Amino acid sequence: KEYTSVNGLYPTIKVFIHGRPGAGKTFLAKKLAEKYKILIVDTKEIIEDAMSKDEEIKAKVEAARAAAKKAKAPDAETMVPTEVSVDIIKKTLSTPHFRNKGFVLDGFPTTHEAAEALFTVQSDSKDDSKDENGSGVADQPQTPNVIIDLHVSVEQAEKRIHSIPVDKVIAAYNDEEGFKARTEEFEKLQDDVTKNPLEYFRKSSTILELGFEEKSDVPDSVSRYIDKKFKPKDLSTGEEESYAAMTKRESKILETKNKAEADAKQKAEEVVKKKEETEKEDAERRKQLLLEEQALVENYSMPLRKYLMKNVVPPITKGLLQVCKVQPEDPVDFLAEYLFKYASANKKSTADNVESEKKNDDESEKKVEEEVKEEGKTTS
Repeated sequence: KEYTSVNGLYPTIKVFIHGRPGAGKTFLAKKLAEKYKILIVDTKEIIEDAMSKDEEIKAKVEAARAAAKKAKAPDAETMVPTEVSVDIIKKTLSTPHFRNKGFVLDGFPTTHEAAEALFTVQSDSKDDSKDENGSGVADQPQTPNVIIDLHVSVEQAEKRIHSIPVDKVIAAYNDEEGFKARTEEFEKLQDDVTKNPLEYFRKSSTILELGFEEKSDVPDSVSRYIDKKFKPKDLSTGEEESYAAMTKRESKILETKNKAEADAKQKAEEVVKKKEETEKEDAERRKQLLLEEQALVENYSMPLRKYLMKNVVPPITKGLLQVCKVQPEDPVDFLAEYLFKYASANKKSTADNVESEKKNDDESEKKVEEEVKEEGKTTS
């Protein structure tokens, strides 16, 4: 937008081409788009793209087509509710690309009501300031500044429709039945001034009324008119991409961005998960080591515990019981004396037991020797 303003490219070329079915609107639109490097607003293409991306829009269109089919309307297969078409095209024309580079409207809007809904500035708009074109507010579609009305007879239109290659024919649109239905609808709008879209633009713009014959120079005439009135500058460095190509490119960029964000999120989740697993494994390992250390300490302490339970705990327990029973003035001294006497008595008892065991061993040995001698005599 800033680049366009600084280089004096305003006003941008914004064209609306009106005419009966088969008048040559699409042909002229392509010529002007190619010359001025601007996009054609292909209503069918934009609406199909919106339907593929938005389920709510798709549901509305399908419901309307089902109702039209039930009513046996000839355009039931291709019809789109006016409010849906206006809303989608309005959002498209409000984007920076169309606002700052211009556009060609190929036959849409088809009614005065649609034109008014599409280009009338809302009174509750937050920003009432005019844009650089002096047309509408900054967040509204810009009103076309070149209005073209193509005049051809029904016979000429039919001839042009019949010349369309078979592979280019769209059922219920430019086939014989679709052409007839669209022509009847066009004639009704032409007869009713309140419904004709040209009446909306007539208030603020000059309408170029041109006859589009087989070999006429209408494209050149329109180009001369635009060049003289607006003096547009062509600073483009390459061919202008189509709306479909632009949408596809932007969708691919968005898809790549979303994929990168999803990959980054997944990677972050994997890092967190791996960290949690590592911490859990470390905790289990520490717990296992602690249990092993406790078991090792217990194994090492078993002989000592047995020794204390056999030789130390019994006399101390008995001494403490005596302290509780006698309750001497100096319990510590009493306990010490008791343990000393206990140790002396236990030592004497141990010595006596050793001597007794030795005596018994000597007697047993002597008895064994005597038995051996006695057996020897008997044998002799």
